[in-house]
Amino acid sequence: MGENVNNLSLYDETRDWKIPKIKEINKRYQTDGLLLQECGTDFRQTSPDQALDVLLGDSDCRAVAANNVTEASARTQHGGVAALNFPRLAGFTLETGKDSTGLGRWVYTYVGTSTHKTRIITAYRPVKPSRSQIKGRQRGWYTVWSQHRRYIRKKGLENISPQAMFSRDLVQQLLRNYSLHGCQ
Repeated sequence: MGENVNNLSLYDETRDWKIPKIKEINKRYQTDGLLLQECGTDFRQTSPDQALDVLLGDSDCRAVAANNVTEASARTQHGGVAALNFPRLAGFTLETGKDSTGLGRWVYTYVGTSTHKTRIITAYRPVKPSRSQIKGRQRGWYTVWSQHRRYIRKKGLENISPQAMFSRDLVQQLLRNYSLHGCQ
């Protein structure tokens, strides 16, 4: 199951209803896995009791999460993605991984047996903010688009948009992973 959670709110009272609601939906539909977008969390700053497998699953699930680690951040941060494989699927997890740039644009989990394998990806592609979204200096500074523009400038890649870079990099990673695992 995939869900844009629009911030997990690990550091405020919204957590008191958001996390239980996600757990309730997972239980109702008996999901084997959960794909989250816009987690809104700098996972480097979470405590062990705020780990996704603790909050949303149990110790038998496999989780991978990513957020922008290319710059300093507050505990909450726009963007970010995560994937959890719950116990029925966790035993078939062969590999997990994330966006190699450190921007937290996608994570993947590779599951399967000796005969069948599947790569499951969850991703968040930045959207250029509207003028009203960037009016306040603080709001515009923290958008995912702004985070990615700063990264692009730092790397000297001025002639590419965050969206174009996202598409290019995701296709490159998919092709690299497919050739790595001998996929046709």
